[in-house]
Amino acid sequence: MKQNKNVNRWQKYFDMVKLAEPKMDVVTDEARIEEVLTRGVREIFPDKETLKKRMMSGERLRLYTGIDPTADFLHVGHFIWMRRLAKFQELGHQVIFLIGAFTAMIGDPDKQYTREPLTKKQVWKNFESYKSTAEKFINLEWKKNPVTILNNYDWLSTVTLEDWLQIMGSVTLQHLLSHDMFEKRLKENKPIRLHETMYPLMQGFDGVVMQVDLEQGGSDQIFNMLTGRILSKELIEKEKFVLANKLLEDTSGEKMGKTTGNAISSKDTPENMYGKIMSWSDDMIEGSFESLTDIDLKQVKKDLAEGKQMELKKKLAFRIVEMVNDEQQAQKAQEHFEKTVQKGELPEEMEELEYKGETNALEFAKLLVEKGFVVSNAEAKRLIQQGGIEVDGKRVDSLDQKLDLKAGSVVKIGKRRFIKIL
Repeated sequence: MKQNKNVNRWQKYFDMVKLAEPKMDVVTDEARIEEVLTRGVREIFPDKETLKKRMMSGERLRLYTGIDPTADFLHVGHFIWMRRLAKFQELGHQVIFLIGAFTAMIGDPDKQYTREPLTKKQVWKNFESYKSTAEKFINLEWKKNPVTILNNYDWLSTVTLEDWLQIMGSVTLQHLLSHDMFEKRLKENKPIRLHETMYPLMQGFDGVVMQVDLEQGGSDQIFNMLTGRILSKELIEKEKFVLANKLLEDTSGEKMGKTTGNAISSKDTPENMYGKIMSWSDDMIEGSFESLTDIDLKQVKKDLAEGKQMELKKKLAFRIVEMVNDEQQAQKAQEHFEKTVQKGELPEEMEELEYKGETNALEFAKLLVEKGFVVSNAEAKRLIQQGGIEVDGKRVDSLDQKLDLKAGSVVKIGKRRFIKIL
């Protein structure tokens, strides 16, 4: 790694980073490089051509993606960048999976409100659930090129005030306030807490400490990643590339993620995951195949033109469930969908919930979240308000509706999930 005049100042942070060394040559196959820099990619900074040239030269790049453990599950949007990390790993590059434990305690700024800070205990608990899912997409223990898992709490919790002032002095206030998240709140006269403006600097400093050549993430992270690009230039005189992935968006144009409450979760049952994907609008099919599979897009476009939307969505749903679970679970999920949704029958096997007595819809929704039948309170409330929960064939219309649950009652959640009351 090239050193420079500033290295001594930051050396104590560099020393905290212990990386696994690849034991394979860098792959310079142009077709594979072109695919990893094109398929599902929104934009590359400063440009794709320069990055491709360096990869074609056989230079080994150090790259990372960071994730803040703000929930105890990963969602389908995370699958996109994990798949791309795996492709860089297969090409022989040095891959880092960064857990943003410190940044998660602050929270990435939102357009509407200040995020509730998480405790260290909450963050650590959430992280425990991440690795088992990530292992299904990335070969973390591959001996030829193992992935390094790091935690930014290790260095961000130790940054001195003197060093932090140097970091802050590398970026202008005008740049930070140009973030669309802050612009929107300024226009609407909503408060911006000072600590929120520090989030992009903290994320950016991660790249400095790890001395990376490339950071990849969703296109919603472009501002933060470009702030890191500024810091790499200013603090260690290093060029950092930024690769922004296309986002999965629902029919309203909202990103499918934890914040919006519309995520397909790694905690979803195979049946529920399959069914959620089947509910996606037809205009999401092509982009989902592009970002989440390696299936030939020419064939996908041909099938779309021939009106094979249902067939394509089944193929997509099967592939995603298979990635997160296995082929057998994907097959069972498909059979469940065909029986309960397409044919309108009750499934022979149902999940069970022990509960008897009277309650209201809101309290029952909280119970569904507590027992893991629904991912979040926001999703549970939305299901009720949209008529997505039925008890014994009768729709629950409001949060304060009284429910009388008896042994043998069947609760239907959405179009595909059935729970039997014991």
